[in-house]
Amino acid sequence: MSMHRGDDAVAEVARLPVPQTARTPELWRVPLRRTARIARRRGLAPLEMVLAIPILLFVVGLTVIFGVVACWKVRGQLTARDAVWSTRNPRWGTGVPTPREWAAPATRRWRQGGAVAALDHQAFQHPVIRGPLPNNLQVNTQLFDPTQELRIGEAQTTRTPPALARLGRYSLDLAHPILDGKWQYHQMRLGSNTSRRIPHLYPDIPDPAQLRGLEMRYQQTVQTIVGSPLQPALAVLDRDQEIYAWYYTYHDFHPSFPGFCELETDAVRQAHMRGHLLRVDCHTPPGMQMPPHGVPADLARFFKRMYEEQLAVLQNSMPPGPPQQIAELQRRIRILEAFLSYLDTL
Repeated sequence: MSMHRGDDAVAEVARLPVPQTARTPELWRVPLRRTARIARRRGLAPLEMVLAIPILLFVVGLTVIFGVVACWKVRGQLTARDAVWSTRNPRWGTGVPTPREWAAPATRRWRQGGAVAALDHQAFQHPVIRGPLPNNLQVNTQLFDPTQELRIGEAQTTRTPPALARLGRYSLDLAHPILDGKWQYHQMRLGSNTSRRIPHLYPDIPDPAQLRGLEMRYQQTVQTIVGSPLQPALAVLDRDQEIYAWYYTYHDFHPSFPGFCELETDAVRQAHMRGHLLRVDCHTPPGMQMPPHGVPADLARFFKRMYEEQLAVLQNSMPPGPPQQIAELQRRIRILEAFLSYLDTL
């Protein structure tokens, strides 16, 4: 009886009018044409997935191939580097095991020589080390050739890609150069570090037939300097006995000549001789940064300081030194002071 009453209640509720707010809005109603289009597209998603899967798998395969090739390229670079660095002293490139990941048929080796663009510099083409030189002086052009100790390590392998094998096999040819030339004596085939490099750079220098003219000119110049009548007067520049008696050593007043690398006498005269003469002379042209008053002022200041030291010793000794000697030193100091004042007016 209760069951029949429940059914009647449900039926009664169903017959009640539905409020307007609970009805389906007009905007929600799907047009008939759109419903027809949706009906026609049913079942196309599986077809689109079937068409897109090969493209997606192809892209994934290319990504895998790129990653594997990049990995093998890094391995090849390390293998080529290991091959050439195993030849550096004291190693000789023999007895070095091949890396396990670079087993046959992959190969590795090193070779001598080659070309590197960074070594094509004008400094390595200077006539002093490359020639030609005056008087047909022969130059060993191989001695300072930087490519003599250039070695290149090489690694090569050919492999099948892990995916898309129909694309074909790929090859990797990798190289690693090393410049090991430091021009040490054993690399230059010299006996020791104290061996002279000049005879190896200029093989013809010991040949007197080629340099007889220069040798005779040099000997004549030496004899002219040694036999000059001004030689005793020039002894004060490096062999003054008065300086030696006080300091127990000589003092060299010669201005040092600047270092240069040049064999042409005209080039030396134009580039270096003028500055050297200015260091000797007591005249300093305007705008030139030279020591004030050159060698004459150096001599005057040195002797003035030496005489002042001698004067102080004589005056402070007990008893004081001979008056005549003290007066002589004072006279010399006044003369040197007057000479330095004169140089300041030039």
